[in-house]
Amino acid sequence: MNNIKKFFIYPLALVLFFGLSANECLDSDLDELLEIDGPIDFERTYNVDIQEGDPTEFTEIAEFETTYKGIDVTDLRIDEMELLVENYEAPETVLMSVHLYIEGYEDDPIIIRDFNIEFNENQIIDVKSLAEAKLSEYEQYLLDLDEAKIVIETSVDRAPVKFDFTFKMALTVTGTPAN
Repeated sequence: MNNIKKFFIYPLALVLFFGLSANECLDSDLDELLEIDGPIDFERTYNVDIQEGDPTEFTEIAEFETTYKGIDVTDLRIDEMELLVENYEAPETVLMSVHLYIEGYEDDPIIIRDFNIEFNENQIIDVKSLAEAKLSEYEQYLLDLDEAKIVIETSVDRAPVKFDFTFKMALTVTGTPAN
């Protein structure tokens, strides 16, 4: 009986052990090979024209999808968040404050205070760098949604003022092919 164990059972056990281990490695490698990235680009331009006596606060809400056709999303990464002000017209220097957040996640907005519109005209403001500490929380929150709304609450310290501002956001979703 000892000879049977030595010649048949032990080698069979070794083959099964290594075979199952190799199969698990192949499965994880195959899953990695099947991962797909899908880009989601979102850009909105808002025209602001505030005359003397008009309210100096305004809110813009823009909806965007966080899904990508053909992908079961398992991860989401914010690649870019930018603000650009153009076509500024005002008789005096105007300061702007911005509170930007994802609807449903209002308690932790990205805040830009006393933004000199004239000085920063035609310069891209990297909002992502201002939100670096919050990015992983935002990404996790967005991962659980099929669509989201960005809320941009803005105020200026005086009127009249006229300008355009563009908010741009780029995401990458990662996942496996949808069935």
